[in-house]
Amino acid sequence: MNHKSEFFKYVLPSIIAFAMSGIYAIVDGYFVGNTIGDAGLSAINIAYPIVAVLQALGTGIGMGGAVYYSINMAEKKQKRARDFIATSRWLLILISIVVTVIIHFEASDMLSLLGAEGVILDNATDYIKVIALGAILQVLGTGLIPFMRNYGGSFWSMFAMMGGFVTNIILDFIMVWIYGWGMKGAAAATIISQGVTVAIAIIYELCMKKFYVKVSLSEAKKICGPIFKVGLAPFGLALTPNISLVFINRFSASYGGEKAIATYACVSYIICIIYLILQGVGDGSQPLMSRYYGENDKASLKGIQFLALEKIFLFFRRLLSLARRRGQMLLQERRRLALQAAQIQSLPPRRTKAPCTAEDCPEEPRRLPFPKRLCFCCCRQVFSDFPFLSRRRLLQAFFLVFCTRKRPGRFSCKGQAG
Repeated sequence: MNHKSEFFKYVLPSIIAFAMSGIYAIVDGYFVGNTIGDAGLSAINIAYPIVAVLQALGTGIGMGGAVYYSINMAEKKQKRARDFIATSRWLLILISIVVTVIIHFEASDMLSLLGAEGVILDNATDYIKVIALGAILQVLGTGLIPFMRNYGGSFWSMFAMMGGFVTNIILDFIMVWIYGWGMKGAAAATIISQGVTVAIAIIYELCMKKFYVKVSLSEAKKICGPIFKVGLAPFGLALTPNISLVFINRFSASYGGEKAIATYACVSYIICIIYLILQGVGDGSQPLMSRYYGENDKASLKGIQFLALEKIFLFFRRLLSLARRRGQMLLQERRRLALQAAQIQSLPPRRTKAPCTAEDCPEEPRRLPFPKRLCFCCCRQVFSDFPFLSRRRLLQAFFLVFCTRKRPGRFSCKGQAG
């Protein structure tokens, strides 16, 4: 059975949505870096692992509940499927309240452990305290997206994430560039944009009549275990790349300061987008895998797994091919520059004596259309020393010959032949 059309129906919107979500941090870094400078960009990069924890918590719990929802719906257990969604929703809210309190009151200590100090620590603290106040929006913004995708609304999940992305750009421009609110403005723009994502997700659930919140306490206690068990894997996968970011930030702060951290921030943005594209393939194919697993359709399940692995392999193949071509171009440019440097070094030494100026030249100087006046014989000698002339020097030579008051004749400077 050919599952390609159904696979791309779920996966393509997921890839686009995750690629857009990877630009969230880039947008903050762009506006803050162009207003505050390296200290602001470094502060966002230092604080990003804390933001990643919030997003990983939402992803883990949301995926745990969404997986069991699709499995139980495929097994025709609608009541249990609704209980998984409701329990996951309450878990998202409760955990977001807990992390809000912890991050808000322990922000400085946490950022110090991550390597922030001085101005970077002050900027990162301003940023992360505002993020902590909107932690519930961060957690729900990433936790409700898997629900929408497993309801069959892959396009609407993409629309919700892109709505938050566009809102983030607009608010960053207004709050950071126009009003100059700095780090706090960037953080406020981020949490408000996540609020837009949450609003779109809730509106979609209400329209589809799938806004489940009712679940008995006894049933919720039984369901929490399976949700955490399944959600542990996506939580770890979402958080793992930031472990290396923590160590690199600490080493960068120790050996290079804020400039080194800001430099690696630009590199980490590109890595983050590539990683999120791959995560988009996995999360996009998850609803289909869960459904076929619940239906005990092993052939279709293997077909979806094969398609996901095939597309990831092709993506890496294209990426490596692009990197290899780019590397060859850089290597050729390096060889060309090295050859040119060797040619310049092999040239005869330049005149040790500086060209005559208008004050000390015994001959009549020629007025040039630029501030310094040089006599023609000395200028001609300077130009002849360099076969590789820049455009500026060629232009100067042109003006010297054709734009002086009198056509230069054959004369000497201080007794030397011109």
